[in-house]
Amino acid sequence: GALDQDGPHREKRFQSEPTCCAINPITSSAENLETLVGFESGEILLIDAVTFSQSAKFNSSGTLNSASRVTDVRWVPGSVNTFVASFGNGVMFVLDKDKDDANAKNVSTLSSPDLSGELSYSVTHPKTSRNNPISRWHVGRGPINHVCFSADTSALKMALCCYDGHARVFDFQQEKLIISFRSQFGAMLCAAWSPDNHYLITGGEDDVIVVWSMEDKCAVTRCLGHNSWLSAVQFDPEYCEDDDDGDGPGSNYRFISVAQDGRLCFWDLNEGNLIFSRKRTGAPRKSMLASPLYASSLAVEMPRPEEIPSMEPVANVLIGLEALSTLHVTQNGLLTTYFGGEAKLWGKP
Repeated sequence: GALDQDGPHREKRFQSEPTCCAINPITSSAENLETLVGFESGEILLIDAVTFSQSAKFNSSGTLNSASRVTDVRWVPGSVNTFVASFGNGVMFVLDKDKDDANAKNVSTLSSPDLSGELSYSVTHPKTSRNNPISRWHVGRGPINHVCFSADTSALKMALCCYDGHARVFDFQQEKLIISFRSQFGAMLCAAWSPDNHYLITGGEDDVIVVWSMEDKCAVTRCLGHNSWLSAVQFDPEYCEDDDDGDGPGSNYRFISVAQDGRLCFWDLNEGNLIFSRKRTGAPRKSMLASPLYASSLAVEMPRPEEIPSMEPVANVLIGLEALSTLHVTQNGLLTTYFGGEAKLWGKP
């Protein structure tokens, strides 16, 4: 049901429209919620969401990146100070909450000299480390819609869901592209890592959720249950079963999705739930070859529907006539929000 029928206990109105936010999981407590808020204007505020006091502002008046809205903000796992902010022009900054913005020009250090075309990207660093940004990334053409970090901070991976249909996976510390997964058509909008980092799930404008294997570098299954653009996907670690040896994939993975069709879907990824097409011929393909369009082993295309198993949700519930925008899975329940601003808390089935 709804969190509070009487409305919010406190609210703050901003001059520009907020587009995204992220609470610092390390420093926050019941008395202090250190929160990043991104805006349509391109600015980012660091506030205490309890008192609404402001402690810092980044990209003020477009100092670092002008005329582009903030599409996502994320705290870097394991770091107290560092966060990333992505923008509608394909730029992403790595920033330190305790540093001021710099006006100095960056010294270019290209991180992808051997790539060209749609998979090309660049990472630049400032002349001095005294100011923000720590680094400036430029990835793809068009907006970076979503940023998603893996759980393993010792080998931290970052997935960027992009307007051009790619979900680019980077080694965050090395600033190196590992693999890029391509949607059937349309933009990539959201992604989530499995708790053991074996799988990345993505959703986009093709209305389909795809499970990708990081080990085999291929699509594992297409998940069919929504009839509109995906808004958010997230694993529920409570219902994810680890491999007995601790090395390989687990026997079952529960993940949850919401979309602009107002539906909430629950999925159980296991061999018993995979549906194979009758049109499928030949031996199973363990891995996908690179698309000739990109001539790069780093690009993995979405296979044809008859070449890959499909999967249906174990539960598919229409929870509202309005488009859903975000999803957060907790131990106690599910928090969903709508584009109109309403938030609801649900018990797990």
